Amino acid sequence: MGFRVSIGVVLALSLLSGCLGNGVVEKSSLSTAQIDMHCTTPDGISGRPGTIEEVVALVNALPKPTSLGCFLDALEKPLKITATSNQLNGQPAAGARSPRMFIINLGLILSVVPDGVGADRLEMSESAPYAQSTKAEIKFPVLTAISNSFPYASVLYGAGTTCKSCHANETALPNDATHSNAYASDKKYPDPTYAVSIASILVSEQNCNPSLEPTRCRILSAVVGPNRDAYQGSY
Repeated sequence: MGFRVSIGVVLALSLLSGCLGNGVVEKSSLSTAQIDMHCTTPDGISGRPGTIEEVVALVNALPKPTSLGCFLDALEKPLKITATSNQLNGQPAAGARSPRMFIINLGLILSVVPDGVGADRLEMSESAPYAQSTKAEIKFPVLTAISNSFPYASVLYGAGTTCKSCHANETALPNDATHSNAYASDKKYPDPTYAVSIASILVSEQNCNPSLEPTRCRILSAVVGPNRDAYQGSY
């Protein structure tokens, strides 16, 4: 499958400055075998999701319980990424050695962190009109199939979402087959002052000791490990 990036995609990288919600899936401990389990893209499912709905379809098609590493494995490679060491957001980096990594997929931006607060979350930002994006998240491990509305419910807070503390002009979207309780808000771009290069992430992955930091190593490996061919994005 070819890899195409539109202007709208680049603009979408504003993402959610990290609007970590409470999540609904019960957090359970994964065994070492489950953390290490490697996954592939299921037949008939897109490995390069361009919408939050397509992310849900991919998650549901993967073995359960589904780890975040398994989901990242199933994404079509190579991945176009950019990363930040900024710790001032709801999905903060744990320093440059464990940066927040943004994965650019068509009109959708995904973000993960290998360690720290938010390391069990997949944050999503889908392009919307008027320089806005729809924010959502999935907390891992995912134990059972989830609905299309689940990622939006995960960031709900009061009359809106947890994202509005960083993203202005939050507006409710009409409910339809793929959006239920979804909100769009202004995009916010990562601060280039905190940019982390692919080369730096590769060093972190190569130096990571799975015996000491199994989850961190698993996420780094799934994004930039051998044969991943990840390359630097732009915003």
